[in-house]
Amino acid sequence: MQAALLVSLILPATLASAAEDVVYVKVGRAYLRKGPGVNFSQLSLVSEGIRLDVTNRRGDWLKIKTTLGAEGWILARATTSTPPPEVVIRELGQRIETLEEDNSGLQERIRTLADTRQDIELSASQRQAKITLLEAKVESIESNQTFLWSCLGVVVLLVGWGLGFFTGMSRKQLEIRHQNEMVKATKERMGA
Repeated sequence: MQAALLVSLILPATLASAAEDVVYVKVGRAYLRKGPGVNFSQLSLVSEGIRLDVTNRRGDWLKIKTTLGAEGWILARATTSTPPPEVVIRELGQRIETLEEDNSGLQERIRTLADTRQDIELSASQRQAKITLLEAKVESIESNQTFLWSCLGVVVLLVGWGLGFFTGMSRKQLEIRHQNEMVKATKERMGA
């Protein structure tokens, strides 16, 4: 029951490795032979659960290569394309180890990215503070500039008024002097 459950839980990658060109010995022991038939001499014995790569087919016989590199022929009915539970468990264990390593790497990457994010946020906060300070300085400069322009306007107005006043005073004095001279000249003509 557990073996059937494990086989049904095999990851797609594990299923892909159990394709038609890969078989497993399903009997206690099977002979590898020099050719496709019982009349060919025996090369060696392979045990149940051993993985075999199929390189050729002829009738009920499969030409195989073991994971150790031995080659020979085996009766097809002594094999199965379904990996035995031990192989499934081993492959799942290897897959779990790989996933745990990947997960560990991803967690380290997440920590690195979190640190980088904190650095960026701190830098952005510092830059925002500088921007706020510069905006306050610009506002102060603009306020001072407005005050200076206002003062300059008052000075120009006062200078203009003063010039006008003194020019007006000088003109009146000239007119008064001119009138006095005319009165004097008239008196002199009349008195002469």
